[in-house]
Amino acid sequence: MSSWVHLDRTRPKGALLGMPRVVAALSISFVIIWAVTLAVASPASAGSICKDGTWTASEGRGTCSFHGGVAQKGVPRPAGATVIGSGSSAVPTSPEVSTSTPVPVESAGTVAAASPAPAGLSAGGREAALAVLNSLPLRPATAPGYARSKFRHWTTAPDGCTTREVVLVRDAVSVSTRGCRVVSGEWFSPYDGTISSESSRLDIDHMVPLKEAWVSGASAWSPARRQAFANDLGWPGSLIAVSASSNRSKGDRDPSRWMPTNTGYWCTYLFDWVEVKYRWQLAVDVAEKQAISQDLARCPDDGFALAPIA
Repeated sequence: MSSWVHLDRTRPKGALLGMPRVVAALSISFVIIWAVTLAVASPASAGSICKDGTWTASEGRGTCSFHGGVAQKGVPRPAGATVIGSGSSAVPTSPEVSTSTPVPVESAGTVAAASPAPAGLSAGGREAALAVLNSLPLRPATAPGYARSKFRHWTTAPDGCTTREVVLVRDAVSVSTRGCRVVSGEWFSPYDGTISSESSRLDIDHMVPLKEAWVSGASAWSPARRQAFANDLGWPGSLIAVSASSNRSKGDRDPSRWMPTNTGYWCTYLFDWVEVKYRWQLAVDVAEKQAISQDLARCPDDGFALAPIA
């Protein structure tokens, strides 16, 4: 018989009587530690991504019903994502990023000054978006001389991060970095509802394509303003990480000629399109305006944000 058993048997009577108290105390401590660990391991910020790219703190079954349905559950809020439902009051969480270099919020592409919104225009939903759409100049989309090189894009900010790197980190469901470089991550592409774990399979799309901007008024801009447009990190709807295939399917077409295959994202897409056109005071043509107006009629009366004028 081992010495450990022998010592237990010869332990004073008082010690044996005190054992239940010790066990009870240890049990209570274990329960407290377990509860705290569970609370930390299950943050309130974990939620669901809807198929239109919005995020909710709930499981999303009901909240996402007006946003194309649930795309993925149990994920923290991606930086820059629109929050819907009960999660709108939750404290947003940033993607997992190396602490060696903070995630840049702005870069050289950010426009510092913003003009006040004209009277009668505001955030809201379809009606607000229609009001902003109707405030835009209406003219044919024609302007010779376009070249992609006239929009210097993916510039490098003073912190060393390029516009592409910033958007990849901002739009990730989860991500780890080494400096500015993305090491690994996961991305949801709202255009086609696909999920990717390879950043090389993603494009950073200009919501309003460069050529569309050119024929809508950018042909008269200075090179510096065109560069600011091409690297606009001052408004989350201007640039978006999507699958390369969906971005190349879109090309330079406006909503009258192309819409995402993920129909649950249509309203968000149209809202973002109008927001960016308004932000940069770009014109719309007749077909474009008519198509947007018709599709906005089926959108909810929330989710539209009035972008500051660049």
